[in-house]
Amino acid sequence: MSDPVAKPLSKGQRILGLDYGTVRLGVAISDPTGTVVRPLPPMPAKDRGALVKQVAELCQAQGVGEIVLGLPRHMNGSEGDSAKQTRVFGEALLKRTGLPLHYLDERLTTAAVQRTMLEADMSRADRKGKVDGLAAALILETWLARKAGGGLPVIPPIPPAP
Repeated sequence: MSDPVAKPLSKGQRILGLDYGTVRLGVAISDPTGTVVRPLPPMPAKDRGALVKQVAELCQAQGVGEIVLGLPRHMNGSEGDSAKQTRVFGEALLKRTGLPLHYLDERLTTAAVQRTMLEADMSRADRKGKVDGLAAALILETWLARKAGGGLPVIPPIPPAP
């Protein structure tokens, strides 16, 4: 079996990075060359079905060829309820889009983004609503670094238990 990370995208396809939460979905997208990442506005995550539809429409409109979904793990590496909910969302997204879906360990991404924003002396008002997109951007940047031969190891996709 070949490494799914090594599979090249078709020319012009983008990669979507997602940071799933119960309130909002952080979203980031690569440029067609896979070298530049930009955060997009977060999407409300209250209705999972509507969210999956909205992400699928974004993928279609932006020419997305694969999706990277941050997987929240505990510091000891185990998966809790948040990871289970993320996998359920990932499976629904995979069924809807048919696109390759990869999970990436996202431990401490939100904390790293918040720390960076505080160090940049951003006001609370300026930080509001930006954390999710920047966390998704960090997830996607990590994935792109992994594809380029560096960065953190990815988590192999494991379907949720029935």
